Amino acid sequence: LYESGAIIQYLLAKYGNGKLQPKIEDINFAQYLQWFHYAEGMIMPPMNTIVVETILLPAERRNEVNVKRATKLLGQMLKVVDSRLTTRKYLVDEFSAADIMSGHATIMARHHGVDFSDKPNLISYISRLLERPALKKAWSL
Repeated sequence: LYESGAIIQYLLAKYGNGKLQPKIEDINFAQYLQWFHYAEGMIMPPMNTIVVETILLPAERRNEVNVKRATKLLGQMLKVVDSRLTTRKYLVDEFSAADIMSGHATIMARHHGVDFSDKPNLISYISRLLERPALKKAWSL
């Protein structure tokens, strides 16, 4: 497996023992699926364009129009996440694999210089995620 969402789903199915995702009968299951897949479907496409255009391509092949367009789109996608976090600490009330997926994409957006000044909920969300002991441990490996 090489797709991040598939890897997480596989690990949860094989080793999760019901952790990090609501049961299918849970009222939050549909929202969990929405936010789990939001990262790859909505946040990462413009992020990928930004990374390709600013890091991977040689300078003579980079296109600033593509970067501006992707940055604007990414800002819109992140605004949706910021709005979701207005009344909650995590995307589906308690920390779940949805936060692993969309949280990581959000952290990477900030790392690549996306302006978060109009997204206060994302700033505190990222802080909460970065303070999680498991994430600290994983990133120290």
